[in-house]
Amino acid sequence: MERSSYYTLAEGCPYGNPGSSTQLRGTSGGGLGLFQDTQLFESLAHFSRERIPERVVHAKGAGAYGEFEATADCSDITSASFLSKAGKKTPLLLRISTVAHNAGGADTVRDIRGWAMKLYTDEGNLDWVFNDTPIFFIRDPNKFPSMNRSHKRHPRTHRLDANMFWDFHVGNPEGIHQLVQLFSDRGTPKSLRHINAYSGHTYKFVKADGSFKYVKIHIRTNLGSHNMTRDEAARIAGENPDYLLQDLYEAIEKGDYPTWNVYVQVMEPAEAETYRWNIFDMTKVWPHSDYPLRQIGRLTLNRNPRNYFTDIEQAAFSPSTMVPGFAPSADPVLQARLFSYPDAARYRVGVNYQQLPTNAAKAPVYCPFERDGAMRFDDNYGEDPSYVGSSIKPTKLYQDEIGNKMQSLSLLTGHEKWVGEVCFFESQMTDDDFVQPAALWKVIGREPGHQERFIGNVASSLKTVTYPEVRQKAYDLFSRVNKDLGKRIQQVTEMGTGRAHFDFIVVGGGTAGNTVAGRLAENPDVTVLVIEAGAGNPDQLEEITTPSNAMELRNSKHDWAYKSTIVKRDDYERVEKPNSRGKVLGGSSSLNYFTWVPGCKGTFDQWEEYGGKEWTWDPLVPYFRKSVTYHDDLKLYPESLHKLGSGGPIHISHAELLDDMTPFREAVIKAWQSKGGSITENIYDGEMNGLTHCCDSIYKGERSGSWLFLQGKPNVTVLSGTHSKRLIINEADNTCNGVTVIHPSGNESDYFAGREVILSQGVFETPKLLMLSGIGPARELEKHNIKTVVDSCHVGQNLIDHPGVPFVLRVKDGYGMDSAILRKGPKNDAIQAAYKKDRSGPLGSGLLELVGFPRIDQYLENDPAYRRAKAANGGRDIFSPQGQPHFELDFVCMFGQAFQWHYPTPRESDHLTVVVDLVRPISDPGEVTLRSTDPFEQPEINLNFFSNDLDIIAMREGIRFSYDVLMGEDFKHLIVGEYPWQMPLDSDEGMKLAVLDRCQTAFHPCGTARLSKNIGQGVVDPKLKVHNVKGLRVADASVMPIIPDCRIQNAVYMVAEKCADLVKADHKDLYR
Repeated sequence: MERSSYYTLAEGCPYGNPGSSTQLRGTSGGGLGLFQDTQLFESLAHFSRERIPERVVHAKGAGAYGEFEATADCSDITSASFLSKAGKKTPLLLRISTVAHNAGGADTVRDIRGWAMKLYTDEGNLDWVFNDTPIFFIRDPNKFPSMNRSHKRHPRTHRLDANMFWDFHVGNPEGIHQLVQLFSDRGTPKSLRHINAYSGHTYKFVKADGSFKYVKIHIRTNLGSHNMTRDEAARIAGENPDYLLQDLYEAIEKGDYPTWNVYVQVMEPAEAETYRWNIFDMTKVWPHSDYPLRQIGRLTLNRNPRNYFTDIEQAAFSPSTMVPGFAPSADPVLQARLFSYPDAARYRVGVNYQQLPTNAAKAPVYCPFERDGAMRFDDNYGEDPSYVGSSIKPTKLYQDEIGNKMQSLSLLTGHEKWVGEVCFFESQMTDDDFVQPAALWKVIGREPGHQERFIGNVASSLKTVTYPEVRQKAYDLFSRVNKDLGKRIQQVTEMGTGRAHFDFIVVGGGTAGNTVAGRLAENPDVTVLVIEAGAGNPDQLEEITTPSNAMELRNSKHDWAYKSTIVKRDDYERVEKPNSRGKVLGGSSSLNYFTWVPGCKGTFDQWEEYGGKEWTWDPLVPYFRKSVTYHDDLKLYPESLHKLGSGGPIHISHAELLDDMTPFREAVIKAWQSKGGSITENIYDGEMNGLTHCCDSIYKGERSGSWLFLQGKPNVTVLSGTHSKRLIINEADNTCNGVTVIHPSGNESDYFAGREVILSQGVFETPKLLMLSGIGPARELEKHNIKTVVDSCHVGQNLIDHPGVPFVLRVKDGYGMDSAILRKGPKNDAIQAAYKKDRSGPLGSGLLELVGFPRIDQYLENDPAYRRAKAANGGRDIFSPQGQPHFELDFVCMFGQAFQWHYPTPRESDHLTVVVDLVRPISDPGEVTLRSTDPFEQPEINLNFFSNDLDIIAMREGIRFSYDVLMGEDFKHLIVGEYPWQMPLDSDEGMKLAVLDRCQTAFHPCGTARLSKNIGQGVVDPKLKVHNVKGLRVADASVMPIIPDCRIQNAVYMVAEKCADLVKADHKDLYR
């Protein structure tokens, strides 16, 4: 239609003045309209009819034009012309929309996104009517209207209604897979340029001979799939309801064209007969491991619509719009959509909607048997016959035109031969329907905090459901995805409805915290809340459960990664990062190096000074053994070691003796014995001297962490990804009533304990939270303008840790596991396969099979400074006067990057890592202080290693002893060299500098909330109650007044088990 240079009416008549109207004017200033004002009435009448009916679903959308380019010749699987050769381009129109919401609604709301794409191919139009998820809510077509109605507005209140939504989905639970997609971060995409699209349905690619293959189509953004959180989406919805539409428009307008790659999964029809999943079930995916992606094309959006109404609003899409080479499958929902979508277009736009320019084919059209109807605006095929098979005007068929006879599909494959009966059918739920949602739940768990956000997203919706029975059905439904998921959603949902009171609150879901919580929850009527800053699903994270990954966890997303002053002397100072502690449910039991050893009787007997007789070795032994169950399936060790524990949730066993490391083990044992050292397997009765096979918190190739205490405890609520801000203390009587926390969203909540709060945030975070809550040294609190509630001078003080110095020796190939563990290749492939099969082999091992606990008195006696100090100590050893070992020596059969993070991992050869830990240091303790009042800012940490030169002397001699063991006749022939450079063993001054340069924490900190008999001696009393505060205890390594002579994992569990019994004793009405 040619455009005039001046205003006209629709019929072309000149339009005098668009701003004026024809009136009978009176003297009073008024006027009467006249019927002869055709300009006015045509304008008003058209205005009332400008809107075509809004789409029932997919009402709000953004659209653009672009092109599809085939990236490969796909003629081996389809005859479709647009895929016939690489580089062939096809113009397209794409519309991306929300599903449930109105045209005027916000486009960042949680919803599925529709992906409707019209390919203007040279064989006619092909519509791909997809979604941004690979599955859907239903698989029975008659549920389609009901499902959509449940997502829309309530017939009475005219509001979106959670009651309707959840009532439908708990009554039609086959949509659980889609619900997991929807309430993940994927339900709120960052932009339309960052979403993927999927056919969902199974389609068919057909060749000219009638043979076909089943396909699913995947469209993947080249920008990466990125999403918003619930709070971000809600905020943007309020600020700019057209945010996603604007983002796409402006990106294209400035030439930043978004692109996607297009792939197919291809299945032979015969495979569909026996495939595990029903390929016509839209609630299922085909795992990529079964059917990998094959790229077929690339699409680009490069032009915005000239007019939104004509180009996008009038656009109509239907899966029934198909070209040769592309066909529907027997998916019942797809079969229904083949009718409903074009029928909706006929109603909404008109029977001749295909003639509109945005819908019209670019290929030639001849369809004289579809003619007439409202708004026909072409020549309506003139006088051509309006029926098929005319001899008056003969017309060719397409197969005759292209010279290729297209055969009937049903003649070529049994899969398309239908033998059955007409019946009423509705699909039924089985356990198989929860397999893929459970797998998706694990995938979501790989991203820190994602599962917690998912739970918050579901809870945010469920908390507005006013029918308790519907909420309960939803919890039950999610419990079939993961046995703990329904419980976790219930806990957060019910708290969101104002139920924020618990019997006990445990602040810190670490080694001790989970132990206490699990024990207190043994009474099913007791409610326990656990606050955890990290991820809440360690049991689903292979990087945590796979033992050989332990060294990779340092400085990972599960590590607090503290910055710490390692050494602070007048002549030397060093600050290091990261000082690792576990930031995940399980705390450091989810990150540590597994070793299970209690310590020495002489050391724990010294605890009497701080806690009385009940805190000495003999009364504590049962608590050392209460948490665990010891396993010796191969019966390699003394039967007496079953005393280590039976019936506890933590499964321990001796390190798997790797066959490949037999020569290495034998050489280390001989070398140890040649130095006069003893071999012992019993280091569990209060005496540790000699070389022992290491017992670990590993069983059957998987880590055991304190999270195991919480499994099967529905009365325990875990709030993961949640940071504590302050303890809630009633200053009138100094009673701790609860805790204020900060959720991942940034929102704050108060939670209250009817009985007690147990603080278990660990050696660095426990004193920090006490000080932020006004409990600590008044001088420290004053620095940060924190009101002093209790002037407790020992909070953050008395920080003790084992200093360690690692060194690495290069050994002959075959005497280390470097090639198998650290490098890709056949060996690595083999151990990966073994672990995948039955959790056996090196990947299921901590790779620490032998640990030594030596005394080195004769080495120390060579130093005059040591002799003087010993004499001043009444002739008793200044480090270990009760006969304890001086060192723990770890012999790791590979390069241990967690112990040698300063140096690059060697690219070749095998290595031995030796870690020399001084277990009885005498330097002044370090301290933990505040940097600010920001609960997210890490505290200031000073470990204060080697402030006393005698510790340097001891470490120097411990390293020399270790070298002497390995340089003896039984091992030195295996040593090729040192890495990265030689240890200056012959120089005391050189060794001093080497000790200061190479020393690191052994990750065994304790003491910052010390056990004590009064507030002048420490922070907590013998019942672990914080001095001068009611209702508050501490249970973690911070209460240890004297550091054990070994790794502290076993001792932390001991403290927690004793704490649980102390709490129970004070609440006999709950624990009879």
